[in-house]
Amino acid sequence: MHCLGGDLGWLERPDWARDCLTRALTAWGFDAVHLDVEVWRMPGWEDDRVRLRLLDQYVTLLRTVRQVGLPLEVDVAPRLAGDFRIGVETQPAEQAGGPRQTFAEEGRLVLDREAAVVSNHLTGNPLYLGVAVHDWHHWRRLA
Repeated sequence: MHCLGGDLGWLERPDWARDCLTRALTAWGFDAVHLDVEVWRMPGWEDDRVRLRLLDQYVTLLRTVRQVGLPLEVDVAPRLAGDFRIGVETQPAEQAGGPRQTFAEEGRLVLDREAAVVSNHLTGNPLYLGVAVHDWHHWRRLA
């Protein structure tokens, strides 16, 4: 069960978002956090300078909410994805946020197989730029 949050005010107060979600997670025992903060609905979004500021606040919000320590999912409008890659995690589970977040235990063969499935599915998408490996050092150590 995921805790859903989407207050646009969290862009200005990411610590408040983290604290609200922490309280909800403690009280209700959620398994993950799911954010639906529709930053593109903020006033001034069409202005390049405002949009860059809002996106910076959004990234800060995501980093702050990650401190809760549970898996994080986000809703993102397709128009925000000018270019995209699918990231794969290779760090040990304790660093990656749990065994479901990484290929560290499954190894290189499983990572390669799953990356191929994703690539085959997305190859026709003109915005898809491929697979990116998080943490080259750990990727090189995969068996």
